[in-house]
Amino acid sequence: MSKYSEIAPKDQEKLKEFLGELYTYVKVGDDVLDVGCSTGYFGKLLIETKGCHVDGVEIDPEDAAKAKQILSHVYSFDLDLEWPKEVYNKKYDVIFFGDVIEHLKYPEQSLRSCLNLLKNGGRLLISTPNIAHISTRLELLTGNFNYESTGILDNTHLRLFTRETLEKLASDSGYKIVDIDYSLVDFSPAVVNRTLKNIGLKSTPQFFEFINRPEARAYQYKLVLQALGKGEKPAKIKPPLKPIQQHDVLGEEIIDLRSQNTKLLRYIDELSKALDASNKALTDITNSKSWKLMTTAKKPYNKLVNLTKNKQ
Repeated sequence: MSKYSEIAPKDQEKLKEFLGELYTYVKVGDDVLDVGCSTGYFGKLLIETKGCHVDGVEIDPEDAAKAKQILSHVYSFDLDLEWPKEVYNKKYDVIFFGDVIEHLKYPEQSLRSCLNLLKNGGRLLISTPNIAHISTRLELLTGNFNYESTGILDNTHLRLFTRETLEKLASDSGYKIVDIDYSLVDFSPAVVNRTLKNIGLKSTPQFFEFINRPEARAYQYKLVLQALGKGEKPAKIKPPLKPIQQHDVLGEEIIDLRSQNTKLLRYIDELSKALDASNKALTDITNSKSWKLMTTAKKPYNKLVNLTKNKQ
């Protein structure tokens, strides 16, 4: 079973919230192809809430076996290789690529293949992470680019996208963007300022104006595409402006305390090392020949001093 089937929202309302605007673009009774369908949880939602007819594509054998119990049909093949001919026997109102294109070597090739699977006016729905999110921008500023098990820097991601490169991918593949939405993960000014301060930089009002744009706040983009008509040129679609999220003040205080704790632990470690060095130096001195000679030479003198004190 893939790791994605384990972390996917199971509750219908949470899944709808996760999908955002994309869910509204699926109509009652639509024929849907869910590419990268995992265990079929999204298809199950569409079948139960919108009466859709859902097929899937899934390469993981365990996930595909579970999806087959829910969906009408499940194809198993590598999207980066030649697609089987049987896939083209049916056309769809909606084709869904939920967090898939970032795992492909040739996403343009896959999207072009879908042109032959969409009905007239059909919709291609895509969700994918935004590499230009403020988190990765700050990480790069600090000189880091660490892959993780999930998230934007998932260690299985082969392609990374910004809004601009997504627009190019869409147009190069023969599509126009008809709607764009995104999920948010905002960073508080305190966290941003602290990160910049640690590398000798200081923020300005212009900087915060820049990073408060959707292009830096979007954690995951959600796109609705349609095939370009003959001679048609795609129009620029701006992401919607969304209110800044309320920051968790207590969370920021915890971050501050953790930072202070880290500094204190580092200071204690430095003191401990200095003490160890002093003890070693003292041991080296007391074990030296010169120290032993001096100690031996002082014995008669100390004896004489003691005798004098006793006479007095």
